Amino acid sequence: MLRVSLDVLPLVGARTGVGEFVWHLANALLEAGVDVSGWGVTWRGRDRLRAAVPAELRVHDARLPARPLWAAWARWRWPSIDRVFADVDVVHATNFTLPPLRERPSVVTVHDLTVVHHPNWCDRATLVYPKLVAAAVREGSFVHTPSEAVAREVRAWLGLDADRVVAVPHGAPGAPVAPPAAPARIARLAGRRYVLALGTLEPRKGIDVLIEAFAHVAEHERDLELVLAGQWGWGVDAITSALVASPVRARIRVLGYVDPIERAWLLTNAAMLAYPSRYEGFGLPPLEAMAAGVPVVASDVPAVREVVGSAAVLAPVGDAAALAASIGRALVDADRLRALGPSRAAQFTWERTARAMIELYERVAAT
Repeated sequence: MLRVSLDVLPLVGARTGVGEFVWHLANALLEAGVDVSGWGVTWRGRDRLRAAVPAELRVHDARLPARPLWAAWARWRWPSIDRVFADVDVVHATNFTLPPLRERPSVVTVHDLTVVHHPNWCDRATLVYPKLVAAAVREGSFVHTPSEAVAREVRAWLGLDADRVVAVPHGAPGAPVAPPAAPARIARLAGRRYVLALGTLEPRKGIDVLIEAFAHVAEHERDLELVLAGQWGWGVDAITSALVASPVRARIRVLGYVDPIERAWLLTNAAMLAYPSRYEGFGLPPLEAMAAGVPVVASDVPAVREVVGSAAVLAPVGDAAALAASIGRALVDADRLRALGPSRAAQFTWERTARAMIELYERVAAT
């Protein structure tokens, strides 16, 4: 039986897109009969790690502070934690950070190359990722990406042959099951029309452009609101400035982090999802929206285009006027988009993701 150990640290704390990837991949591999374990390098999250993973997973935890360890791995490729992986065939670093491994075949997931192309959009902790990925590749690791777009970028960046970088897309989240009544914190949105943006508020997500675009749309759609649902990230000056400057600030709701129940209600009741990112490696929120039959407007970036196909309206990156026009077009064309979305999302399943990842693990284990 194939034995794979996944970095499960992204499951600790508020669940991000990377956390969703790790959770669903772990469960899909278990269902496929893989012997899956988890590992995580953390000191602050040491008491939460075991509780965060699927119940069937045994966890190899290295109770060490992650960020100092990443710095040491990037500079000296030391210290090794090989002993943690004595009983596994393949080690999978699910979020860029692979420890130095002397004896174990490995895969490292590169979700996108924001930190390479746009380091000014990143927080300090993630700036070490390029060194860690490059070191892992020199030591023989294979690279997994969630899209062909990112795979092409990684091959060009590191000068790798095509077979060393493998694109396996994520599965689509199932259609969200929303409560019949709006949760208390967002009850005032019941019965209202709104454009929804889901995700961390950070420069890469293009929320400042969306706020400007919404002001144009709001001139003609008098009952439409904009709802921003996601925790505040870093580098948010452009977003706060756009909010202050917006002539329709009273129609913009900034909710911060939303829990899964709130998220499900917000998504299923939205007039559309807006995904105006300046750069992406995949696009789980559009897939989730399409699965729920919610129209999607997104930036025309390669990875998102690869995900949504013709089932969404795409707008040029960073162009508020064009984004406003696309939102208007999607409102008019909403019935067609609602019909196209679920069939497009159905092409992305975690079962398919698991099968493709197992093929990759077996190939890596045999090298």
